[in-house]
Amino acid sequence: MIAPSGAKTMASGNRDVATWGGVAGTLRRILHFPLTRIVLGSAVCLLVTVAVNSLILKPILGQLPIGQDSARAIRLGLALPLVLATYYWLFKWYERREVAELAWRHLPKEGLFGFLGAVAPISLVILVLHMSGCYEIISANGKLLRLVYPLIVVTCLVAIEEVLFRGILYRITEASLGTSLALIISGSLFGLMHVTNEHANLISVLSAGSGGLLMGAMFSLTKRLWGPIFFHMGWNLAQVFYGTEVSGMDEFLAYSPLRARLRGPEMLSGGAFGPENSVITLALVLLLFAGVIHQARRKGQVIKPYWRRPASLSSDE
Repeated sequence: MIAPSGAKTMASGNRDVATWGGVAGTLRRILHFPLTRIVLGSAVCLLVTVAVNSLILKPILGQLPIGQDSARAIRLGLALPLVLATYYWLFKWYERREVAELAWRHLPKEGLFGFLGAVAPISLVILVLHMSGCYEIISANGKLLRLVYPLIVVTCLVAIEEVLFRGILYRITEASLGTSLALIISGSLFGLMHVTNEHANLISVLSAGSGGLLMGAMFSLTKRLWGPIFFHMGWNLAQVFYGTEVSGMDEFLAYSPLRARLRGPEMLSGGAFGPENSVITLALVLLLFAGVIHQARRKGQVIKPYWRRPASLSSDE
């Protein structure tokens, strides 16, 4: 029996719809695959920030009668809200959720906690180095206002870094592979990122990696970015204040109210890389990491990898 032509058309249409539905479903799974979200999220946040700075802000500010430092501070000062806004709206649309990691009401408390949580250990390291004869203040100018430039630049740079490392890489990896693997992956990449820094060595890379572990654990504890951002900012600014290199870089030493030097065994003093390269700093950061991750476990904030979760909870975000 020959089927009516209308039935053939309907069957063909159903097959087309089913085929298109299958293709759309596959594309949706690819777009929402964790690695895809990491790559696309990082690329969009970086490209938007770099494009606005290079194509708009730099040419405009280049026409104004201001110094290079002032122009750089203004550009980065504008880049900070830009990258935060890009991250917020991108992932609000991409992941169809509220971007709770940037909830403003938690900024004062967690920002202060993160900042003081960084300044205190760096100050302790400097005290120990001073008592052991490895840190010496040569002179002091008392010009604290000179710290405004590194304050702006450091804050903006580390905020962008934290959006990429903790907001995108760590958050998405943790949601899929669990906290332990996310810590290992992001901490390793964060440490390796410092390999090319001047005067870098094994201890400095391990120290940077342990810092990545600590900031990842801080994110896990609160599931927000404010703690890691302000910890990273306080960590770098404290080193500038004490007149030491920051991760092997000396570009901000001219703005420090103190002129100081590190001497003695490099493993203890940190040498030309700065106090981050000291085994004292490494040990202290690992102790802080152990304390923060313990708190995260105690509060039930540590996530298991997807293959160890109940079936109803196995899908990430």
